[in-house]
Amino acid sequence: MNSELHNLVADVMGETGGDGPELLSPDSPGLAIAQDDPIYMVGLIGGKDVGKSSLINALIGLPVSRTSAAGPGTESVIAYAHRSAVDRLDQLLARIVPGKFEIIGHDNPELFRQVLVDLPDIDSVYAEHVEITRRMLRHLLYPVWLQSIEKYADLQPQQLLARVAEGNDPENFLFAINKIDLLVAREGESAAGELCDDYARRVAKTLSLAHPPHVFAVSAAKPERYDLPRLRAALSREKSQQDVSQARRLAARQHDRTLLRWLEDQQISDRAARARRVFIEADELVRQRLLAPVMETALPRLLDDPAYRAALVEPAIKRRLSRWPIVGAINTLAAPVMAFIKKSISSAGHMTPIDAVLQADSTPLSHRISTTFAHLMQTNPMVTATYAHNKLWEEPAALAAAAALRNRLRTTATAQSNAILKQAGGRTGLFAPIVRVLLTIGAIIWFPIAQPIAAAALHAGALDWAALGKQIVSVLSAGHLLQASSFLLIWFAVLWAALRWLAHARAERLIRDWTARDHDAVSQLSFAAQLIDWADDLLAPLEQSSRRLTELADRITAARAQSIDQRAA
Repeated sequence: MNSELHNLVADVMGETGGDGPELLSPDSPGLAIAQDDPIYMVGLIGGKDVGKSSLINALIGLPVSRTSAAGPGTESVIAYAHRSAVDRLDQLLARIVPGKFEIIGHDNPELFRQVLVDLPDIDSVYAEHVEITRRMLRHLLYPVWLQSIEKYADLQPQQLLARVAEGNDPENFLFAINKIDLLVAREGESAAGELCDDYARRVAKTLSLAHPPHVFAVSAAKPERYDLPRLRAALSREKSQQDVSQARRLAARQHDRTLLRWLEDQQISDRAARARRVFIEADELVRQRLLAPVMETALPRLLDDPAYRAALVEPAIKRRLSRWPIVGAINTLAAPVMAFIKKSISSAGHMTPIDAVLQADSTPLSHRISTTFAHLMQTNPMVTATYAHNKLWEEPAALAAAAALRNRLRTTATAQSNAILKQAGGRTGLFAPIVRVLLTIGAIIWFPIAQPIAAAALHAGALDWAALGKQIVSVLSAGHLLQASSFLLIWFAVLWAALRWLAHARAERLIRDWTARDHDAVSQLSFAAQLIDWADDLLAPLEQSSRRLTELADRITAARAQSIDQRAA
């Protein structure tokens, strides 16, 4: 049997959550015989008082099965088998119907591998008898369906016949009507043919056969008349290994066709199409209700918030200026003033910038999540099953989803701050410290002291120690130092402002890159990318369900095509 088809059925059951085909149920009477079983079984199936036991005795020519006109009828499995197969059969029946079987051995060399069994009535009032027959039906490669002239039109045997035919090919079945002598005695010879034809048409309709099967008209009371000799001939010769293998292949093919019909009945293609439509609708709704207010209003406001930008840039500026002597001290002195300015111009009020983003329209994000998915659940029932373990229309799940986005944005803000700190926090190369010392300590030495002295020495043209001493005294005077201090203050203020401007400019370029570039390239540094990824996570169950159903539909189509090819072959 096709293991891929069984896997496909299991996958469909797992995806839809529905019941599987009855054929795969332990209670199914469908054939489940092992392909390499050395023996095969032929079993008589019928209701009470149709004459199964009498027919068994008539076929064999020995009273191997007890007959009864009243009482419970056959109560256990009676198997007629070659002595060489008794041990093997005993092990098999002990597993199927433990303690409820009897084996009668024979030495007929023409029935070396065939086992003929008599079963309890399929319409017995005793549940245990029906259960025994149902279990045995799973191991009958060649069922012989026996009816009597009184019960041939009963509905229950026809229903069982249809269930058995789900796992076995009707070509392996034989059909017979017993007690035909009573009908002939009452209505004439033609009545037998008419009854058999009517029964054959009923069977064809039940099994959806193109042509009615042959029905043997038999009489256990008169075994040498009517069709009983022909039926005996059909059952008294062992089938060849090739015929048995072919019968099993037909049964396996019928088994696969039944599973394929069940798969087609699940309408997976239609489910996949519906799932795709639901996913598209959910995607549009989530973008409209959850993403749009944030991305179109709140996110730009966050990125334009001077307080937020200062929070990103200030650590980089502080690191950059801390590497500059004197300038770092100036920045430390200015820190309280910058903090006051940052607090005064913040647009977030008492909220953090991230919380301001998540409450873009004065409505908590969790509330918008719950109402969005409540709408989806009400308009598309499949949403309920898809989100059974994460009910986003309920407050706890909606709060968790909002917290997940908050964590994403905070992680992104931290990543942005680290990136700016790394790229705008100043260079750390070999010559950078030399440049910093020259522009700070060097400036303090050069402008107030070294530059005036050097200028005087160059102006004199010759080394004049007296004039040089006077110049040094002048340079070290309070008036000159005060004048030089004013210049140095301006110098360091300009240097401080220039360094801050350079850090700001570098940070602005980075922020523009994160905003303008494709979000996939900078997903860890882009708020928009994180919002989209978060929305994708919310919709992932619907998207995955749609994809799985589409894959299942494709596999079912492939299985159907393979089945058609096998039938053509």
